[in-house]
Amino acid sequence: GDSRIWGDASEDVQEHAIEAVVAASALFGLPQRETAHVLAIARVASGLNPDAEDPESSRAGLVQFDDATAERHGLTGEARFDLEANAEALVRAFIEAKKASQRRGGGGRELETMIYKVIHDGPEGDHGGLEISRREVMPLVDQFHATLRGGRGGEGGARGAMGQGPMRSGRG
Repeated sequence: GDSRIWGDASEDVQEHAIEAVVAASALFGLPQRETAHVLAIARVASGLNPDAEDPESSRAGLVQFDDATAERHGLTGEARFDLEANAEALVRAFIEAKKASQRRGGGGRELETMIYKVIHDGPEGDHGGLEISRREVMPLVDQFHATLRGGRGGEGGARGAMGQGPMRSGRG
């Protein structure tokens, strides 16, 4: 990115972030809808800036994991801002959060909404993740999914689903 600020990355860097997330999703065998979900999480968390850092906490990188979560996912030292490592860590976190959400019951849209809450708040926490998921993440999931289904690449592709203007939660 161009700085540690949310979303402050060139179009090329953001496109590379999208490509890294799509590649990591494919590596783990995620279907298109789940790939769209992972893209939406990255968009809300960092504005697709792999160098983003929250000045008020230890959250950093594409996913804005705090230090403890980053360490659990192997994002220490040089890997803390490594795009591909962050993309793979995000996909692993998504899979873990999906499993935790499934254990709570529910399915469909309710399950999808809970996934971001678990990533944001932790399995038992309540720090606003559910509202952020409803307000910011889920609309982007729908947009990214429609774009991925259309099979368009480049500016008209997944990046085009990001819409206009920032949607910033400041956390991820």
